[in-house]
Amino acid sequence: MQEVKKKIERIDEILASFEDTMHGDEGKICTEARCLLIEVQENLKERFTMPTDEQLIELAILFNDGILDIDELSKMVGITQFVLHRLHEHDDITKKSKLEI
Repeated sequence: MQEVKKKIERIDEILASFEDTMHGDEGKICTEARCLLIEVQENLKERFTMPTDEQLIELAILFNDGILDIDELSKMVGITQFVLHRLHEHDDITKKSKLEI
């Protein structure tokens, strides 16, 4: 996600430099392209917010039928965090998250 945002910002910088030097239709096209980029950037939001540790623990207790088995809950929360971090950072469960490196 961060890479996409950086690329959008770079494209906007390039278009801005062209916009200043172009006149007429070319300048209008650059302005329109920059407006579209800004719109895309504003609509490009995180798909989800990472849950807090408390929320994960509450869910683990819920899915463990309310049983407070510390070992089982720790394992459930750990696996959930592992999966969520990979998906949140890369949209791919096979790529390691920053926390794993």
